[in-house]
Amino acid sequence: MDGRWQAVFFGTLLVIVVLLEVFFLPSPTQDIPYSQFKQLVQAGQVADLKIGATTIQGTSLDKTVTPPPETTTPAQPRRFTTTRVEDPGLVVELEAHGIAFSGQTDNTGLTLSTSSKQRFGGDAARLVSRH
Repeated sequence: MDGRWQAVFFGTLLVIVVLLEVFFLPSPTQDIPYSQFKQLVQAGQVADLKIGATTIQGTSLDKTVTPPPETTTPAQPRRFTTTRVEDPGLVVELEAHGIAFSGQTDNTGLTLSTSSKQRFGGDAARLVSRH
């Protein structure tokens, strides 16, 4: 019975971790080159920009950007991510085109995953060691 309890416990724990990952990870995005991002900025075809230390995320209003396979409706604006490069004139260019932007902390979901596994894993180890 003790081995069965552990299997049920760890199975339930795995389901909880997977559900946390599914609900807290951001929606699917398309990776685009920085040069394509700059073209979209110059055409005024980006919105909802979030500029992080290493990435820039936003919404493309340009219909030529290929939607990710997970997208069901091709007419919707598409989310994108690009790797941020050193570009001192970016903020001036965004303001000149009237594009709203904000800063953000880069979050890849790994922090949640790692901390959740450590916290739950530690709790599980303590619980199992008691029995």
